[in-house]
Amino acid sequence: MEEQDRLRDLYAYEILDTDPEEPFDDIVRLAALVCGTRWARVNFIDEQRQWTKAVLGMDDADTPRQDAFCSHTIVAPDGFMLVEDALADTRFARNPLVLDDPNIRFYA
Repeated sequence: MEEQDRLRDLYAYEILDTDPEEPFDDIVRLAALVCGTRWARVNFIDEQRQWTKAVLGMDDADTPRQDAFCSHTIVAPDGFMLVEDALADTRFARNPLVLDDPNIRFYA
């Protein structure tokens, strides 16, 4: 999907900056359980930022798009990305989210 089409669709959902919703909270709890992690998030990427709809176990602050792991995922050919060790991955080894709080190591 082209970026302009993706953004048009995202804005059409009118989900950005909305209140928490239980179905999204359920998704993050399930994702953490399945992946064996202490935390999980459901994020949406607009033109400038990564906005968090639901979060478990960490801060829910916006992330600048250039630092967001999800920005790489949305351009992946199959829409999936697995990073087993962010410190060992050249795309993320210097990322502030890896080097500082929350010290990300795993991403799926």
